[in-house]
Amino acid sequence: MDRLFERDITVRVLSVIIALGLWFLVTAEQNPLTLRTFRTVEVKSQYLDKDLVLIDIEPKTIAVTVQSQRRTVDALKDGDIVAFVDLSSVLPGRAAVPIDIILPRGVQLVDASPNQVNVVADTISRRLVKVEVRAVGTPHEDFVAQPAEIEVQEVIVEGPRTNVGIVSRVVADVDISNATADIEREVSLRLLDIDGREVPDVRSQPEQVLVRVPMRKLPPSKIVRVEAETFGPPQLGYRVESLVAEPATVKIRGPLDVLIRVDSVGTTPVDVTGVASDFDRQVEVRMPPGVSSVEPKQVLVKVHIVEDRIEKQIENVPVTVRNLSADLNHSLEPSEISVVVEGPRELIDRMDSRYVEAIVYATGLGAGEHLLYVQVSLPPGAVLRRMSQESIKLILTTN
Repeated sequence: MDRLFERDITVRVLSVIIALGLWFLVTAEQNPLTLRTFRTVEVKSQYLDKDLVLIDIEPKTIAVTVQSQRRTVDALKDGDIVAFVDLSSVLPGRAAVPIDIILPRGVQLVDASPNQVNVVADTISRRLVKVEVRAVGTPHEDFVAQPAEIEVQEVIVEGPRTNVGIVSRVVADVDISNATADIEREVSLRLLDIDGREVPDVRSQPEQVLVRVPMRKLPPSKIVRVEAETFGPPQLGYRVESLVAEPATVKIRGPLDVLIRVDSVGTTPVDVTGVASDFDRQVEVRMPPGVSSVEPKQVLVKVHIVEDRIEKQIENVPVTVRNLSADLNHSLEPSEISVVVEGPRELIDRMDSRYVEAIVYATGLGAGEHLLYVQVSLPPGAVLRRMSQESIKLILTTN
């Protein structure tokens, strides 16, 4: 009887073992072991000394390959894999620290690449820095910004010792674009180095300050033209043809009773002494009495210099007959003409009929009436512009 019972127990145990083996075999076929690689697992840091600050960690992500049953692997998410470094023994400076990986139950680590990171740590530093307020933009044209008022004159700058040391300025930028009333707002502070670049990994306490920028209303304004002025004579034979101011108008401000009487403003006179060619000059705008401001305060004056030429009409210029045959008498209708000449002022001013020669040529002509073109001879530098008669009648008779 005992032997029969023992044989029955043995059979039952073998049956269970065989059943389990078949179950594992079927499970392995339906849910086999599978590898999967997570390529951007973030590396986190822990246990850094409270007097230190982590400046950099490189690389920030790693690739982790794991193994488990396919269903388990397929269900894994990025957040299920934790990569971290223990910074409890890190000192100020650079160090290589191994990476620890924590995986869900039933998941095995196959590979982590890389298996360590480079970290840079620094001691925490603090210092006081004065706050500088900068107005950004331009208020409405009828207003001007007054000195800014700030509730906090200095702030504590905190961060890595190296970075705190290069903070040169703490700046509060206030936008006053088109402002027509006092501006009052909370402004975030910017921590800048000597070149005006923001310093990373540092912060200020407080991070915002209350800034007030008062606005002052300006007096009434008026747009008036600019009349440029000169002094001194140009080079002999030249004159100032024109003066052009750029801009041609300026804005003046002052009491209304003053503005009503002002239509133009002058400039500091431009010296043209001995000049014979065009040139430009930056000059100040003169403010008329009673005017409180002018904008802009300077203008560019373009001076146009030309040769000083004039025209002049000369009357009673006698007409001379040349190459007349000796056996002929002559008469002219008319015997005098008038001419208009142009040239340098110093030459033309002194010219009269003695400086002008009007000629007709009787070469080969016989007795009778002849219509001849008049040729005019002038001194060098003078130019003929017009004459009263381009042709005249020459009457020839025999002796």
